Amino acid sequence: MSSKVLLALLLAAAPAFAQPVPGADESRRVPGVSDQGNTLLNQALNAPDQQLTAVMRQQRQVRDQLVAVANASTIDVDKVAALMKQREDLQSQYRQLADARLVNALRQLTPADRGPFMRALANPPAGGRPPQ
Repeated sequence: MSSKVLLALLLAAAPAFAQPVPGADESRRVPGVSDQGNTLLNQALNAPDQQLTAVMRQQRQVRDQLVAVANASTIDVDKVAALMKQREDLQSQYRQLADARLVNALRQLTPADRGPFMRALANPPAGGRPPQ
């Protein structure tokens, strides 16, 4: 397998690296959620999060290391395996932190806003993505 093919496979298998940076200036409206609920969601979900930012930084470092390994004249399979394991652990950590952030936001919503928010997460609009 050529290093270019390996690089393409490694990058394609890393969706967490493409996640937006937490705290980015991004305001969204969730259909069916009250104005107050949307304000709360935007504040809660767009607030800077040092833990998520740190995990994302580590993910980028692992990605850069995978690129370096893929571009080497000889592929170090043990190094690839170790980096893939590290990437998997970081993706899990990222998901746990992001999920905790969503649950915290959900707890802050009124009972009437919780359903529309959860439905938006489960069924994002066509071409869209669910709130993070």
